[in-house]
Amino acid sequence: MPGNCPDSAGVRAHIPVSRDYLMPRILKLVISTALVLATSLVVSASAEAQRTPPSPPPKRDTLTVAQREELRRVAREARELERTRERSDTVKRRELARAAEPTAFADSGAKQLLERARFAREVQDSALRSYSAIATQRISANLGVRKVGLEKLMFRGDNVARISWKRGVGVWVAP
Repeated sequence: MPGNCPDSAGVRAHIPVSRDYLMPRILKLVISTALVLATSLVVSASAEAQRTPPSPPPKRDTLTVAQREELRRVAREARELERTRERSDTVKRRELARAAEPTAFADSGAKQLLERARFAREVQDSALRSYSAIATQRISANLGVRKVGLEKLMFRGDNVARISWKRGVGVWVAP
């Protein structure tokens, strides 16, 4: 054979091979590939069947009804304590104001003017149901040299926010 000659190292010669020689080998290769594929499918299917089923996702709310009621009760008590503290603070302030009242005004006209202004403010505050405003803020930084008279703007920043308030809802700020 020419491929086995020592002087033809690295050179392959074409050897004709018959069809009868190749067909059984190709058939054997196809059958063994099919068997390996079938075996891997069976193994993966059995492994899939042996896995434990996934646990259901946890409930979004894990509080019981009793816990929820207790939480509401505690929150209600905290709000009531805050209101009581504010009321007692207001009572103390009023007592101090009454004690300082005789020397607070130069004459009785000034006292009546202040009382009318307070009454008008309370009426207007209680009539107010909602408001909306746009707040703007500008920050600028300049750098200058006095002798030369040059002044350069180094930085400028603007912030704008829409502020809304409704009685019973509260404040809403949108940048």
